[in-house]
Amino acid sequence: MTTALACILAFSGLDVPYVVRLNGLAERAPYRTLLERLKVPYDDRGWMDDDDYARALDEVDVGMQVSLADSFNYVVAEHFARAVPVVLSRSVPVAHGLPEHVLRLLIVDDPDDPGDIRGKLRVLLTEPEARREAGRAVREHIERVSARNAEATRRTLMAVLAER
Repeated sequence: MTTALACILAFSGLDVPYVVRLNGLAERAPYRTLLERLKVPYDDRGWMDDDDYARALDEVDVGMQVSLADSFNYVVAEHFARAVPVVLSRSVPVAHGLPEHVLRLLIVDDPDDPGDIRGKLRVLLTEPEARREAGRAVREHIERVSARNAEATRRTLMAVLAER
Protein backbone atom coordinates (compact mmCIF):
# COMPACT_ATOMS: atom_id res chain seq x y z
CA MET A 1 0.00 0.00 0.00
CA THR A 2 1.43 3.38 -0.88
CA THR A 3 1.69 6.02 1.80
CA ALA A 4 -0.61 8.36 -0.16
CA LEU A 5 -3.27 5.67 -0.22
CA ALA A 6 -2.80 5.04 3.50
CA CYS A 7 -3.33 8.75 4.17
CA ILE A 8 -6.53 8.82 2.13
CA LEU A 9 -7.81 5.65 3.78
CA ALA A 10 -7.06 7.20 7.18
CA PHE A 11 -9.55 9.95 6.39
CA SER A 12 -12.16 7.48 5.13
CA GLY A 13 -12.54 6.03 8.62
CA LEU A 14 -12.38 9.30 10.53
CA ASP A 15 -15.53 9.97 12.52
CA VAL A 16 -15.02 13.69 13.19
CA PRO A 17 -15.77 16.71 10.97
CA TYR A 18 -12.95 17.50 8.54
CA VAL A 19 -12.18 18.53 4.98
CA VAL A 20 -9.10 17.32 3.10
CA ARG A 21 -7.43 20.16 1.27
CA LEU A 22 -5.63 19.31 -1.96
CA ASN A 23 -3.26 21.90 -3.34
CA GLY A 24 -0.13 22.02 -5.42
CA LEU A 25 -0.36 18.43 -6.62
CA ALA A 26 0.23 18.30 -10.36
CA GLU A 27 -1.59 15.01 -10.80
CA ARG A 28 -4.55 15.29 -8.44
CA ALA A 29 -7.15 13.44 -10.55
CA PRO A 30 -6.45 9.95 -9.10
CA TYR A 31 -6.64 11.35 -5.56
CA ARG A 32 -9.91 13.16 -6.29
CA THR A 33 -11.40 9.98 -7.75
CA LEU A 34 -10.42 7.92 -4.73
CA LEU A 35 -11.64 10.58 -2.28
CA GLU A 36 -14.98 10.72 -4.09
CA ARG A 37 -15.38 6.93 -4.09
CA LEU A 38 -14.63 6.81 -0.37
CA LYS A 39 -16.98 9.79 0.25
CA VAL A 40 -14.17 11.78 1.87
CA PRO A 41 -14.94 15.53 1.78
CA TYR A 42 -12.23 17.53 0.05
CA ASP A 43 -11.46 20.98 -1.26
CA ASP A 44 -9.26 21.03 -4.36
CA ARG A 45 -7.69 24.46 -4.61
CA GLY A 46 -5.08 23.46 -7.17
CA TRP A 47 -1.95 25.53 -7.46
CA MET A 48 -2.08 28.71 -5.36
CA ASP A 49 -0.01 31.86 -5.44
CA ASP A 50 1.83 32.87 -2.26
CA ASP A 51 -0.95 35.05 -0.86
CA ASP A 52 -3.67 32.44 -1.45
CA TYR A 53 -1.44 29.75 0.04
CA ALA A 54 -0.83 31.87 3.16
CA ARG A 55 -4.58 32.46 3.57
CA ALA A 56 -5.25 28.74 3.13
CA LEU A 57 -2.67 27.89 5.81
CA ASP A 58 -4.40 30.27 8.19
CA GLU A 59 -7.55 28.12 7.87
CA VAL A 60 -5.83 24.84 8.75
CA ASP A 61 -6.29 23.18 12.15
CA VAL A 62 -4.03 20.17 11.54
CA GLY A 63 -1.54 19.46 8.78
CA MET A 64 -0.31 16.12 7.51
CA GLN A 65 3.04 15.15 5.98
CA VAL A 66 3.28 11.40 6.19
CA SER A 67 5.83 9.90 3.84
CA LEU A 68 8.46 7.20 3.69
CA ALA A 69 11.03 9.52 2.13
CA ASP A 70 9.82 13.02 1.20
CA SER A 71 10.09 15.36 4.17
CA PHE A 72 8.77 18.62 2.68
CA ASN A 73 10.54 20.34 5.58
CA TYR A 74 9.63 23.83 4.38
CA VAL A 75 5.91 23.05 4.21
CA VAL A 76 6.01 21.56 7.71
CA ALA A 77 7.96 24.58 8.98
CA GLU A 78 5.29 26.89 7.53
CA HIS A 79 2.63 25.04 9.52
CA PHE A 80 4.79 25.07 12.67
CA ALA A 81 5.34 28.83 12.32
CA ARG A 82 1.56 29.26 12.44
CA ALA A 83 1.28 26.99 15.51
CA VAL A 84 -0.42 24.29 13.44
CA PRO A 85 0.48 20.74 14.49
CA VAL A 86 1.31 18.33 11.67
CA VAL A 87 0.86 14.56 11.68
CA LEU A 88 4.28 13.36 10.53
CA SER A 89 6.46 10.44 9.71
CA ARG A 90 9.96 10.17 11.13
CA SER A 91 11.37 11.24 7.74
CA VAL A 92 10.67 14.91 8.55
CA PRO A 93 13.91 16.32 10.00
CA VAL A 94 12.47 19.68 11.08
CA ALA A 95 10.52 17.84 13.79
CA HIS A 96 13.68 16.44 15.38
CA GLY A 97 14.15 18.04 18.76
CA LEU A 98 10.47 18.44 19.60
CA PRO A 99 9.58 17.36 23.14
CA GLU A 100 8.84 13.63 23.42
CA HIS A 101 5.21 14.17 24.52
CA VAL A 102 4.59 16.23 21.37
CA LEU A 103 6.29 13.67 19.13
CA ARG A 104 3.94 11.01 20.55
CA LEU A 105 0.99 13.14 19.37
CA LEU A 106 2.40 13.81 15.90
CA ILE A 107 4.65 10.98 14.69
CA VAL A 108 3.09 7.89 13.12
CA ASP A 109 4.92 4.63 13.68
CA ASP A 110 3.97 3.18 10.31
CA PRO A 111 3.38 5.63 7.42
CA ASP A 112 1.56 2.88 5.49
CA ASP A 113 -0.96 2.18 8.28
CA PRO A 114 -4.24 4.11 7.85
CA GLY A 115 -5.26 3.28 11.42
CA ASP A 116 -2.08 4.78 12.86
CA ILE A 117 -2.53 7.97 10.82
CA ARG A 118 -6.25 8.14 11.67
CA GLY A 119 -5.51 7.81 15.38
CA LYS A 120 -3.15 10.81 15.34
CA LEU A 121 -5.63 12.87 13.32
CA ARG A 122 -8.52 11.93 15.61
CA VAL A 123 -6.71 13.08 18.76
CA LEU A 124 -5.65 16.39 17.24
CA LEU A 125 -9.09 17.08 15.74
CA THR A 126 -11.16 16.09 18.80
CA GLU A 127 -8.98 17.26 21.69
CA PRO A 128 -8.59 21.04 21.45
CA GLU A 129 -6.22 21.22 24.41
CA ALA A 130 -3.88 18.62 22.89
CA ARG A 131 -4.00 20.51 19.57
CA ARG A 132 -3.25 23.85 21.29
CA GLU A 133 -0.38 22.36 23.31
CA ALA A 134 1.11 20.73 20.23
CA GLY A 135 0.66 23.98 18.28
CA ARG A 136 2.42 25.99 20.97
CA ALA A 137 5.27 23.48 21.12
CA VAL A 138 5.81 23.34 17.35
CA ARG A 139 5.79 27.15 17.13
CA GLU A 140 8.39 27.45 19.90
CA HIS A 141 10.44 24.69 18.27
CA ILE A 142 10.50 26.32 14.82
CA GLU A 143 11.42 29.67 16.39
CA ARG A 144 14.44 28.00 18.07
CA VAL A 145 15.43 26.22 14.85
CA SER A 146 15.11 29.46 12.86
CA ALA A 147 17.19 31.43 15.37
CA ARG A 148 19.88 28.73 15.37
CA ASN A 149 19.96 28.69 11.55
CA ALA A 150 20.09 32.48 11.35
CA GLU A 151 23.03 32.56 13.77
CA ALA A 152 24.89 29.89 11.78
CA THR A 153 24.33 31.87 8.59
CA ARG A 154 25.55 35.06 10.27
CA ARG A 155 28.73 33.33 11.49
CA THR A 156 29.40 31.92 8.03
CA LEU A 157 28.90 35.31 6.39
CA MET A 158 31.19 37.00 8.92
CA ALA A 159 33.88 34.36 8.31
CA VAL A 160 33.66 34.88 4.55
CA LEU A 161 33.85 38.66 4.93
CA ALA A 162 36.83 38.36 7.32
CA GLU A 163 38.75 36.44 4.65
CA ARG A 164 38.51 39.33 2.19
